[in-house]
Amino acid sequence: MELMFAAKNAEPSAALQEASARLFTAFGDLVGEAQQAGTLPPGDPWRWQLLLAATLQGIATLVTSGRVPAEQAGALTADAVALFTRSLR
Repeated sequence: MELMFAAKNAEPSAALQEASARLFTAFGDLVGEAQQAGTLPPGDPWRWQLLLAATLQGIATLVTSGRVPAEQAGALTADAVALFTRSLR
């Protein structure tokens, strides 16, 4: 995620653009399913996608900066996705 979103002055490569598009397609699918199921409120799905991306990027940043142990990354990511689909264990 850092590679996808940190490029400030360079034009991203085609591979990076494709990876980013796949990521946001997956986020869009998740948000769409959650809105259809009523677990996310209706409204602009793009805002929910951005919020999910920001949440996951925040987790990635915390892990890569050493603020959170790497072994917690999977559980934190799963919890973040569960919050967006309201399916916490």
